[in-house]
Amino acid sequence: MRKVPKRTNNENLKIMALANKKILRILLDSGASASIINSSYVLRNELQKNNDTHEWTTMAGTFKTTRLAEIKLKLPELSDTAEINIKCHVTKQKSKYDLILGREILRELGITLNFNNDTINWSDTSIPMKPVENNTRIHFAISDSKRVASETKRIKKILDANYEKADLNKIVDDLKYLDKNKQSKLLKLLKKYEPMFDGALGKYTGSTYKIELKENIKPYHAKPFPIPKVHEPTLKKEVERLVKIGVLRKINNSEWAAPTFIIPKKNGTVRFISDFRELNKRIRRKPFPIPRIQDLLLKLEGFKYASSLDLNMGYYHIELCPQSKRLCTIVLPWGKYEYQKLPMGLCNSPDIFQEKMNELFAGFEYVRAYIDDLLCISNGTYEDHLIKLDKILDKLKKAGFKVNANKSFFCQKELEYLGFKITREGIMPLPDKVQAIKNIAIPTTKKQLRSFIGIINYYRDMWQHRSDILTPLSSMTSKQAKWEWTPACQQAFDNIKKIVSRETLLSYPDFNEPFEIHTDASKLQLGAVISQQGKPVAFYSRKLNSAQVNYTTTERELLSIVETLKEFRNILLGQRIKVYTDHKNLTYKQFNTERVMRWRLILEEYGPELIYIQGKKNVVADALSRLDLDQNEPKVQPNMQSLAEHFGLDSKDLPKEVHPTNYKTIMRYQQKDNKLVKLLKSSTLDYSLKHFTGAGKQYSLICYKGKIVIPKELQRSLVEWYHLTLCHPGETRTELSITQHFYWKNLRKTVHEVCTKCHTCQFLKRGKRQYGKLPPKQAEAIPWETLCVDLIGKYQFTAKSGGKEYKMKTKNGNTIYLQAITMIDPATGWIEIRAVPSARADLVANQVELAWLTRYPLPEKVILDRGNEFLAEFKELIEKDYGIQIKPITTRNPQANAVLERVHQTIGNIIRTFRVNEMVLDDENPWDGILAATMFALRATVHTTSQYTPAQLVFGRDSILNVRHEANWKIIKERKQKLINKGNERENKNRIDHKYKEGDKVLLKNAWKTKFNQDAYLGPYTITTVRNNGTIRARKGRVTDTYNLRNIIPFKE
Repeated sequence: MRKVPKRTNNENLKIMALANKKILRILLDSGASASIINSSYVLRNELQKNNDTHEWTTMAGTFKTTRLAEIKLKLPELSDTAEINIKCHVTKQKSKYDLILGREILRELGITLNFNNDTINWSDTSIPMKPVENNTRIHFAISDSKRVASETKRIKKILDANYEKADLNKIVDDLKYLDKNKQSKLLKLLKKYEPMFDGALGKYTGSTYKIELKENIKPYHAKPFPIPKVHEPTLKKEVERLVKIGVLRKINNSEWAAPTFIIPKKNGTVRFISDFRELNKRIRRKPFPIPRIQDLLLKLEGFKYASSLDLNMGYYHIELCPQSKRLCTIVLPWGKYEYQKLPMGLCNSPDIFQEKMNELFAGFEYVRAYIDDLLCISNGTYEDHLIKLDKILDKLKKAGFKVNANKSFFCQKELEYLGFKITREGIMPLPDKVQAIKNIAIPTTKKQLRSFIGIINYYRDMWQHRSDILTPLSSMTSKQAKWEWTPACQQAFDNIKKIVSRETLLSYPDFNEPFEIHTDASKLQLGAVISQQGKPVAFYSRKLNSAQVNYTTTERELLSIVETLKEFRNILLGQRIKVYTDHKNLTYKQFNTERVMRWRLILEEYGPELIYIQGKKNVVADALSRLDLDQNEPKVQPNMQSLAEHFGLDSKDLPKEVHPTNYKTIMRYQQKDNKLVKLLKSSTLDYSLKHFTGAGKQYSLICYKGKIVIPKELQRSLVEWYHLTLCHPGETRTELSITQHFYWKNLRKTVHEVCTKCHTCQFLKRGKRQYGKLPPKQAEAIPWETLCVDLIGKYQFTAKSGGKEYKMKTKNGNTIYLQAITMIDPATGWIEIRAVPSARADLVANQVELAWLTRYPLPEKVILDRGNEFLAEFKELIEKDYGIQIKPITTRNPQANAVLERVHQTIGNIIRTFRVNEMVLDDENPWDGILAATMFALRATVHTTSQYTPAQLVFGRDSILNVRHEANWKIIKERKQKLINKGNERENKNRIDHKYKEGDKVLLKNAWKTKFNQDAYLGPYTITTVRNNGTIRARKGRVTDTYNLRNIIPFKE
């Protein structure tokens, strides 16, 4: 009999793995910067040459590696079916472990090490940690990668504030685009609110903000950073000033403390920065919903005047609640201070500020609030704009905000907003985001040409005819080709740059999706590309200046990240961001140079996730870093003539009339539709002109049977607008909403195309019908061949007394609950039920052994789900001790173990008949009698399919009467198969006939944990294998696993 092993609190981590049919001992080491495998476990065809030699430092000494290997791996303790592709370094060094998985792989796979309860967690699986012999742990680090990057702008200063009173007369006098009369009226308005421009800190009069922490969080207390004596008096003076204006408050004690460091400024003063990274890890972030840029731009169309207001020391206006003030405690060598106001560096700060602005200006249709961009727009007279500006300033004044007049602008006729230039004539993209592509100089070597072509091929799905355009260039990359830059090469080079730039210019960021930033840095340049769903949103590059070329590798790599974030702040701040870098040691908290410390706070404000990527996969950023830049290339201006000249854009490409329900827009497109105009002139009674009034003007629109006819160019955008604005209704409701007022041929088809390919609907909504026909199962009709095992409970029991409900207790006052392991032979229906005190794998294993394996014929296979109770000791018992095959059901597919799912319902019904809430249960074995009676009932009851009781099939006689029964297993199997086929036909009747094939993308049904804040589907996953048993194998990232057709749907791009 197996003994129950003792649990351990040892924090070292080891698990077993399978690779190339060999068992490996693995150490999960979050302190390791990379992964490394012993060469004896690597096949020759898995080896790859590594151009760089990497030096490793361990407690046992140093060694070097020159080879890489990409291996397929299974972690059976965490999943029986999932297959992982990992790339790791190869060594011949002897070690206690065959493979060490470092933090990059652990982070990418989503494997977490929970030291609070000593568990290893992956997906829905959790297993206890195991001790490492002799308490040995291996630490190692890899030397700096030498990949390079591209151009970017110099970093802007942060936390600078001008506390002087604004000179309103000078500010207005500098607005040369306004005549004297208009300047006078604006100055009069600003003077009315002069105290708001005094440079002081305001105080928000609304509610305070409460920081919510995650569950089971322990406070973080850091030691103070040392402050140089030469800076101490100045820093103390700055702290005293912040205390005086109410930003900080001196306290004596707090269990929280964030370290604070200082950065000397060029003017001799210092700025202090609080490092809230540890607090950010503990905060439950609630990102505020940001509107789509398309919608914001739509609402800007047709404005005449625009003003922008910069709120002075914006975050500091928001007061923290008392509990949150304690969380934001900082520590200095001479004491502690707590923030009274919302601090910079807190991951929630952008979300909170956006929420407060939205609340403040709810109902102000002429106000656009995007993080800290507060816009007032109007399409009336100049005086009308001042009236609106007056209302905004009055609202800000009552709310306690102060405005920085020096950073605001007033009554402009055009503005730059969210990456677009908005003018009275229309909307056009700012060419800055593709200037890096335009600046690429003509390649002078084959190596440079290959790098350029690499950028294009990286986005191969976007430009289908790229190979035709690139033919003159591709032919020159072979070793045999002579280098000769012909006119055809120049034309291909120019054309492909225009195509890349044009598509990127016209793309809109999607704030429902994360942003992916790939960066790289060399000794000469920085470079980056921002993408979403594999498509570029912006490119970025610039040369390093004479000081920056002397930065360390780490500083240059970090600079490329910081500069990219700052340059595209208006679309990245407050969003989910993943930054991919090929610099492995980019863990910036390990470095303490002044410039790195200054950049740390910038990174915290954006909260990006840093992910290592191999240099050869960092294609675009790497190419931008290596390609020469044409310093004479002119900067493209954001006007129609310049965009047309440099990128081949036509006015029709630009989103000028982008609001599809606007009468003016519809009328303009109708007038351009010659076919529609002919239909109107044909005197057909169904077509007519009707007059509509909007914004005080009258418009004559072509209608069909009284409904407005939408020209083809506007049809899709109108459906998208309705579908988005009405919060993603289904096809029928979207169509009905549109057809109330609009008409065009094949409207239903357009609605179908938009709704079925909507990413939001695919990920967040569960459809009623599923895809793919399921094959029928084979009936189980061989006794003792299969054992089905599952866990039932934990169920809490309550009773009522005096109209109140309370938890039931035993005689000795222990809370009553039921948790049991159920075992059944699906052929006979014979069942065992055993209560277990917890779902620990060792306890479950012992009960299965005692109740079944030592009493009945051994099964050939055990069917079970993927619960934690069936891992570790349980698997060891079944597979190693008894040599029985384990068949886990596919992910999120309880129907695969349906026999027990149905029996559990019956068990629950039987137990309810005992009226447990009226019983007094024994402390030692409260459930023995009830479960024994339940098992007898199940064993002695005739099954409707077999027409026998389980006892009759097992013992050949009845459980109650001494009557013999001889089972006809052939007839039993036929009955079972008939029932299975009938159920299969019924289920397939409601399924859409769909053939999955390799390469298809699918979404995986997500398990509901909460009702509103979780995606209905995960993915997309790419199918690698289609099986004939109703399952597929699909891959996402490094992991390939098996999924049932019941849990997937096609992903429509």
